[in-house]
Amino acid sequence: MADSVGTRHASNLSEENRISRAASSYLLNQVRSYDQFCKTQDLAEMSSCIWASDVQQTLNEYAAYGVDTFHQFGPAESAEIYSGIRRSVPEQEIIQIRKEIERYNRTVCPVEDLGDGVRQHARPSGVCQRTPSAFCRAFPDGPEGLVDKYIIARSVALASECIIPTLVASRAKQQDLNEAIARKQKERYQRWWLFIALAAVVGGKVANSTTKVAKLDQRNSADRRRLIRPPLRGLSRAIKRLVVIGKAIAQRLKRWRSHTKL
Repeated sequence: MADSVGTRHASNLSEENRISRAASSYLLNQVRSYDQFCKTQDLAEMSSCIWASDVQQTLNEYAAYGVDTFHQFGPAESAEIYSGIRRSVPEQEIIQIRKEIERYNRTVCPVEDLGDGVRQHARPSGVCQRTPSAFCRAFPDGPEGLVDKYIIARSVALASECIIPTLVASRAKQQDLNEAIARKQKERYQRWWLFIALAAVVGGKVANSTTKVAKLDQRNSADRRRLIRPPLRGLSRAIKRLVVIGKAIAQRLKRWRSHTKL
């Protein structure tokens, strides 16, 4: 049961990592298009255009992080992505970036108000697309009302409002899964060591029982050696196998510990 749980955790981690990498690539492509838009419209000094130029390296790295690295170096909070290659960005500048991106989406992928609370979103195209649900599993960051909370329901050119918090949530989920896998691995090693200890105890009891059944104490030294030699050889082979298994387990545990310290 424990091994099957560990396998399920590993499978879930692999799938979650695949989604985080694909979402990073998806956002990176949209950011590149926005960066090009900024250049053609001579808007390079806008906060969001500076961000679009800076953040591409960060997103490219996220798209390359596997199961062993995304939970360590992925975004712990949205501000890390809005900072891009810069050390930090003030909260007010992040708000400005988000406002400008919202205006860009409204301009390129307009939403028509048909009255009575009915709106018609832009038709999907090469620029305006509804974000895949797997990449948009989190609501936009606050403050409430800054952007459309249900951005997943409409076609946009740049889906940073839901992809960025989704990447933050994905890092946390991958970290939890990695920790769960490590716990299961440790439990498995402990079960092996328990098995080795029990095998040694059982082997000793078998040898003791053999001595009593064969009445070795009443036999001469030659008979004792002849009767004891076969079970001792078997016990020796079993112990050697257990030692080999124990060394292999110890090496794997050592590698796991060195990995978790990275």
